[in-house]
Amino acid sequence: YTVGNQIIEAIQRHQGLDAAAARAKAIDMLKLVRIPSPEKRIDDYPHQLSGGMRQRAALARTLAVEPTVLLMDEPFSALDAQTKMVLQQDLAMTLAEERKTTLFITHDLTEAIALSDRVLVMSKRPGTIIEEIPIEIPGRENPMVRRRDPREVRGAGEELPGPLPRHRQVDGVLRQHAADLGLHGVIGLHQRQAGATYIEADL
Repeated sequence: YTVGNQIIEAIQRHQGLDAAAARAKAIDMLKLVRIPSPEKRIDDYPHQLSGGMRQRAALARTLAVEPTVLLMDEPFSALDAQTKMVLQQDLAMTLAEERKTTLFITHDLTEAIALSDRVLVMSKRPGTIIEEIPIEIPGRENPMVRRRDPREVRGAGEELPGPLPRHRQVDGVLRQHAADLGLHGVIGLHQRQAGATYIEADL
C-alpha cells in the first residue's frame, strides 16, 4: 500500500467520498502536516519516507477522518532528538489550527510540559490518576518558545526562590521523589479550547 492508499482508504471508509474526492482530500491532509510535494509523495510507499515523514503521514491519516479526540502513544519515541523537536513543533501548530483535543503518552517530562495544558500523574499498576497539574506557561502551540521559558528550563534539584510553580512539581519534585510517591507515569491533555494531556510511564 502506498501512503496515499492508506489515507484514501480511511477517508472512504469514514466519509464515503469517491476515489477522486478522497485522493484530493488526502493530498490536502499531507499539506496540512507539512509534507513537501504532497502530490508526488502520495504515491510513495512508507519505506521511501524518512521516519519523521512517516510520522507526519500517520498524523495525516488520523486527521483525515476528523476525529473528536486523538490518542497518541509515544509518537516521537523512535525519532532522533532534532527530528523529534521539529515534529513536536509542527504537531502543536497543527493541533492548534485544527482545534483538536489530544491525549498523549510519553516518558519525557520535558515533552509533556512543552506540549500540554494539563499533566495527570499516575500511580503504579493498576494505574490510577493521583494528581492533576496545570501547565501555566503560555504558548502551548509553540513548544520551542515554551521550552525557553525560565519556568520550564530550571532543573530538578535547583534551589528556586519562592513557591515552586505547579509544573515544576512534575519536572522537579516529582522526579526527585518518584519512588517515595510510588509514581508510575504522567498523562498530558491537549484540549481544543485549552491544550494537551500526556501520560508518562516508568519514572
